Amino acid sequence: MEVPSDHDDGHVRLADTTNKEQGREHADKHHGAVHSVIKPGNKVLLQQPKHNKLSTTFESKPYIVFERKGNCVVLARHGKRIQCNVSHVKQWVEALLPRETHRKDDVDFWDRPDEHGQEGQTAEIAGHQEPRPSRVRHAPAHLKDYVR
Repeated sequence: MEVPSDHDDGHVRLADTTNKEQGREHADKHHGAVHSVIKPGNKVLLQQPKHNKLSTTFESKPYIVFERKGNCVVLARHGKRIQCNVSHVKQWVEALLPRETHRKDDVDFWDRPDEHGQEGQTAEIAGHQEPRPSRVRHAPAHLKDYVR
């Protein structure tokens, strides 16, 4: 049985579509969703299954992104190619040089003289250590007549 309709429900469909889109945008903003910036040539880390509570979330050696189609990425390492979703990889950040490998002529920030021409804070601490602050201790009031 059909119900006769005198009106066009196009405006209702349009309102429904806009409300759904606004809801999606709000949810993305609330969850901090961002578009992936991974592109071919980037180095990425691949997520690995959790074997136990001590295993890491991502593999330690990076892959190179060979190709990207939408949410699908093709990764390559040592001639082996893997295809996975872009949500299972994260951008690999090059590690900074460790502190020991700095050149000798590099001057540490804290060892530089400040505006007054004085040496940095590390020199003060190394030569003389100030005692830690402590509160003033008093005997309880009910023990004022106690003699030691």
